[in-house]
Amino acid sequence: MTNRFYSLQYLRALAAWMVVFHHYVQVFRDFQPENAAEKVFAYYGSLGVDIFFVLSGFIMAFSMTRRQNTAARFVLDRITRIVPAYWLATIVLLTVLSQYNWDGIAFLQGTSWRDLLYSFLFIPHQHVSGLGVFPVLTVGWTLNFEMFFYLLLAIGLLINNRRAVLITVVLVFALPLFSRMVFHLGAIPNSFLLYEFAFGLLIYLVGVQVLRLPEKGFILRYGLATLCAITALAAMKLRFHGYDMVVSVALVLGFVVAEDVFALLSRGLGRFVVHLGDLSYSTYLFHVPVLVVVGAHMDISRSNDLWLVLAVCGLTYVASWLSYTFVEQRFRTWITGQMRRRKDLTHKSAV
Repeated sequence: MTNRFYSLQYLRALAAWMVVFHHYVQVFRDFQPENAAEKVFAYYGSLGVDIFFVLSGFIMAFSMTRRQNTAARFVLDRITRIVPAYWLATIVLLTVLSQYNWDGIAFLQGTSWRDLLYSFLFIPHQHVSGLGVFPVLTVGWTLNFEMFFYLLLAIGLLINNRRAVLITVVLVFALPLFSRMVFHLGAIPNSFLLYEFAFGLLIYLVGVQVLRLPEKGFILRYGLATLCAITALAAMKLRFHGYDMVVSVALVLGFVVAEDVFALLSRGLGRFVVHLGDLSYSTYLFHVPVLVVVGAHMDISRSNDLWLVLAVCGLTYVASWLSYTFVEQRFRTWITGQMRRRKDLTHKSAV
């Protein structure tokens, strides 16, 4: 069985840049698309979030079934992975907002210390603008869901380390039903968006571990991949309630069973797409302050579309690379090393 799914890197890159251009159309065009590309990102760019949720479930199942973990170690690993870049992106956004003020971003102004504290602690709360339940860095609402999902995984580890993923599947499917039918537990436990994480877990548990779909014959795998593509396209065309979940599950499953193609592509020019997949978390976070800076400094009329796109892409890539290299990698390595050394010193002194 493979040690890395290159197909998921392609999907991570796709999901991140779908969200970038969805917000591009929102900020610069007020969701009033006038060409085919703008229509695609206005209508379907938000699917990037759903893809991320399913991917998160798949990746957690993939990593947790391959190595033993404790709840404490898992939580610490997730905190060091998620928090530093998120906090930094939030601070960068606030710094940028303090320097610029234009109509497209007026709703982001006026953050209080309470807003910042709740955002940093992943506590859902009303955005100061009245926009809804959003943190200071508005895209961070998805991280509130991510951290809740990680909490459920930690509970699963506490209950039974070897069956943690399966226990989490049960918890995720049960919570929204319990919250809606018995006792309201809050906005996140009440949301069926949690099911996307559970489907990601199941794609790995059933599709990869039990059925071993990536190892099946060519006809079966690509027949299934074709069916997934048809399902995703049909759902996007019909746009029924919950279509976003169907699309994201179909895409993840389809990409996984076509892993051999993506592994082959990744040896050539596809390496850059894999690289963009590595940067996807930072891309998701830092494109927001980039949009603010670009909007403040450039002509945002339609006659300047090409230069706007180039500026957003270029600056988002640079910001993502810097965050990935120095925060996600080097800082995380340093802080986990410090924690490990402190733990070793504590153990030695106890002995």
